[in-house]
Amino acid sequence: MEPWQIVEGIEYRSATYLAYKAPGISDLDKNQAVIYLGPFHSITDDSGTVYRRGERTAVSAKTFDLLMVEPYTDLFAYIEPSIAVTTDIDFTVSTPKKRDPKDTKKGAAKLTTDPSQSSSCC
Repeated sequence: MEPWQIVEGIEYRSATYLAYKAPGISDLDKNQAVIYLGPFHSITDDSGTVYRRGERTAVSAKTFDLLMVEPYTDLFAYIEPSIAVTTDIDFTVSTPKKRDPKDTKKGAAKLTTDPSQSSSCC
């Protein structure tokens, strides 16, 4: 990198840094989850939550919204609950946990399909 200015033999260089601040949202549990896609086996955020590649991880609404913006958008798959949680439930997790698919499907009708009765089959 070339210096942009040299004064009496002292080289001056410029650098630009980007910082991201979490939105001012409450730490509520809305039955949301994320799946870390990689490239690493796992990553850990500043609050100590470990995101293992391919594993559903329970996150608060605040963390969910934060992970949906740059620079994290390509690192995660985002899972919203089938039925939106309208009550305010504090998200307090002393240790990170997996989010069971039953949590995100809570309240949704259970569907069973029979492929033999489908008219769109080949």
